Amino acid sequence: MTATPTLAEVKSQFDHWRNNKVQVNEKVPATLWNLVKEVSKQNSRTEIRKTLGIDNKQWKRHTGTLPRKAVSRVKDSFMEIPPRAPSPQCEIHCNLHTIAVRITLPIDHLQTALGILQAGL
Repeated sequence: MTATPTLAEVKSQFDHWRNNKVQVNEKVPATLWNLVKEVSKQNSRTEIRKTLGIDNKQWKRHTGTLPRKAVSRVKDSFMEIPPRAPSPQCEIHCNLHTIAVRITLPIDHLQTALGILQAGL
């Protein structure tokens, strides 16, 4: 059984990899991420990220705290709800002496409106 590496040792290995990588956008090797997981047992997440220059997104992706799919940018998705078909409208015109009233309401409210009007007359 091997001893857990120190954060300084892992930093040294990260520095060596960064100084010797072939491409600028080369991904951190799995062996280094395994070392990160090991030192996370002894050190805080913030301390490791700061020391090794790892951003939060990388940390979550490679330490298993966030599934890889969830890290990729997801397009906003929404469900379009078709507009509700307008209900038929009706108009009631009442002329009582000098008062003229015009009421526009959905036809399914007509019975209630007529009941109120009849009760008031």
